[in-house]
Amino acid sequence: VRNKYTPDDFNDNLYTVLRWSGCRNEKIVFIMDKSNVLNLGFLERMNRLLANGEVPGLFEANKFTTLMTQCKEGSQKEGLMLDSSDELYKWFTDQIMRHLHVGLKDKAATSPALFNCCVLNWFSDWSTDALYQVGYEFTNKVDLDKSDVLISPPILILWYQIY
Repeated sequence: VRNKYTPDDFNDNLYTVLRWSGCRNEKIVFIMDKSNVLNLGFLERMNRLLANGEVPGLFEANKFTTLMTQCKEGSQKEGLMLDSSDELYKWFTDQIMRHLHVGLKDKAATSPALFNCCVLNWFSDWSTDALYQVGYEFTNKVDLDKSDVLISPPILILWYQIY
């Protein structure tokens, strides 16, 4: 997120995340804290996503057609033969609810579904060693540039602290 990050930028990022989790079956954690919430509309969109598995108006005509093609390909990989847009969209929202996880920090109380549709995990303070180990275990399984910079203890601990 940057200074001039707009609701359109947020929608583009959300569109990408939903396609990855909904069509490609990728497990994704979308992390939001108060520094990311530059516009209360961001929380409203996340509220609707958590409540319904969709964000109304996010997929316009051209994007919706592309999305349905990607959903058809993704569902066929699972051995499903879904033909109608309704069936494909239902499959898509089910996949999102299965694969997308949202990490929230602060300001969550302003949107009821952020609490009602979530499982809350409260964490107390962790030691530096524990933070490093958790960061290492999760990033070790991800296909990242394995340079020393990305897996150094300060970076892994920073990733946890951002969350």
